[in-house]
Amino acid sequence: SIAVPLPINIKRIELLDIDLNILGNKVDWQHFSTSLSMQGDRLAIGRTRLETINVQLAKGPEAKPAEPKAVSVEEIKSKVEKTAIKLPEVWIPLKVDLKRFDLSSFTLLQDSPVNVSHLGLEAKAGEHSVILKTLELDMPQIKASVQAEVELKEDYPLNLTLDALLKETELKGQKLSLE
Repeated sequence: SIAVPLPINIKRIELLDIDLNILGNKVDWQHFSTSLSMQGDRLAIGRTRLETINVQLAKGPEAKPAEPKAVSVEEIKSKVEKTAIKLPEVWIPLKVDLKRFDLSSFTLLQDSPVNVSHLGLEAKAGEHSVILKTLELDMPQIKASVQAEVELKEDYPLNLTLDALLKETELKGQKLSLE
């Protein structure tokens, strides 16, 4: 377990008009703000906002696409059996409570830009448990929300609810719900 002997409170962190270039990877944003508090083994991350962010990844060397190769069903089954893994038990030594994270106006700059109007997140994690109270995504292509709980042990039992509304293509207006 990770713990602090005295309470720590950071009432406000704010970074405005940031422009970074790290090894050719460019990131800029207009506004970032958050707050933090920690007492014992509990970390609370207050309402966090990240607004108007642009990301441009460094260009790597051009790679030649591999030649497609015919594969039999038996080969696929064999590879799946060989690569099947057993998920390890994961212990999170800190109880984390993310009150709210909101990202607004995100753009991944590339040949076909990826735009995210809004991404919202509320979550808790600690010990073996991860609770996704809400994950909201609003993009030109889709508007979706997810709630989930997972235990990071015993084959990772998962409860998940997804609601989505498609906003582009011939499927525009179609709704999808999964439980």
